[in-house]
Amino acid sequence: MKTSSFSTFIYSIIIVLHGIMAYSAYDNINYLVFEALIGLILFINCFFQIKDKKFSYIIVLVLSSLLSVYYGYNFYIKLDFFQGLMTAVSVFIFLLELFIMNKKKSDKS
Repeated sequence: MKTSSFSTFIYSIIIVLHGIMAYSAYDNINYLVFEALIGLILFINCFFQIKDKKFSYIIVLVLSSLLSVYYGYNFYIKLDFFQGLMTAVSVFIFLLELFIMNKKKSDKS
């Protein structure tokens, strides 16, 4: 398994687990549905990353940047530790995928 697909797989599991924790803490089904859907999209995207499809890296970049903004806003509003942690994880995944895409681009040249 490649580094990018492995990190996306772990990231999708973390997002789904965070949705379950947020649902149990706030009794709001929106957290569970939203994060389970995003986690499922990222999990399916892992298989495309294994096949080295370019659009799969772009999907992870877009979703991780949107999730970092979402979690950052929630951290700003609620000052919840886990929202801040998820912001940091999302930014890390964004930077990791950006680095991997840049490395693949420079290897082809």
